[in-house]
Formats: sequence, C-alpha cells, structure tokens
Amino acid sequence: MLIIRKAVEGDLEQVLAGIRQFLEETGASIGANFSETKSFPFYRAALSTDLFEMLVAEESGKIMAGLAVVIAPWRQGNPDILIAEEMGWFVLKQYRGNAKIGIRLYKEMEAKLRERGVNFLYMSSMVRMGNGEKIDRLYRKLGYEIEQVRYVKPLEVVWPWQ
Repeated sequence: MLIIRKAVEGDLEQVLAGIRQFLEETGASIGANFSETKSFPFYRAALSTDLFEMLVAEESGKIMAGLAVVIAPWRQGNPDILIAEEMGWFVLKQYRGNAKIGIRLYKEMEAKLRERGVNFLYMSSMVRMGNGEKIDRLYRKLGYEIEQVRYVKPLEVVWPWQ
C-alpha cells in the first residue's frame, strides 16, 4: 500500500539516489555536479529546520518518489506572506504514471503547506530536458499558472582554501 509521509534522516540515502537517477535520466546540467555524499549533510541539516519540508511516497519500505521545498518570506521580505519553493522532486522511472504518485505527492505537500500558513507554492520545470510539455500539463492539472521564466548560468565555484 502506498503511503505518503514526512521524510526522516533514514530516508536520505534512497532519496538522494532517486534524485541522482532522475538527473542522469534527464541529462540536467546540474546532474554532472550532483554528489550524494556532499548533499547528505545539507539534507540532514535541512530536515531539522522549520524552513524545509520533504515528503516521500513509499511502498513496502521502498521510496518511489520525493518532493522537497524551502519555506521563506515572500521575495520582498514581507513576513506576512510565506512562499514555498521547490527544491527538487522525483518519481523513479519504473513508477511514473503508476497510481498517479506525483499528483498524490503534490496534493499532500500542498495540504501540509496550507497547515503551516504558506500562501504560495512555486514549482519549476526544466524545459531543456524535453519534458516541458508533460510537466506543464501536470502543473496546470494541479492548478498552477506560469508566473515567470528563469534563466540560469552555471558559476564556477572557487573555494578560498583551494
């Protein structure tokens, strides 16, 4: 039986493996730099804050999907308006289209965010990956509207100790 629940630290290995698998399948440019080892401490710390929410879809101990958001005041710094912004989500390839796991995950996240007083949920679509139309249909089906287009430029990070 499929359950959707709040993620815990013990889920992180499966979640990070799912994210890596998704990035590899889609050819996302960020995938080349994704490291489960480097990501683990960040996600572990994020799970313990009120500014982060992560849900997983699980069946028989196997995590099939996950959705993580960061919660903050609206861009203009208005503390009366809270937004949640997608940090990442995935549905493992073998479960896509099966039992509408992605839709169930979104609806559960929206309910949790409403309970927390969040006013808006911002989602992203990596249209360069060739799935833009499919994701657009999913978001519209769930009631999302296009608000803005984002541009991204990878920056080479130079750490002071290098």
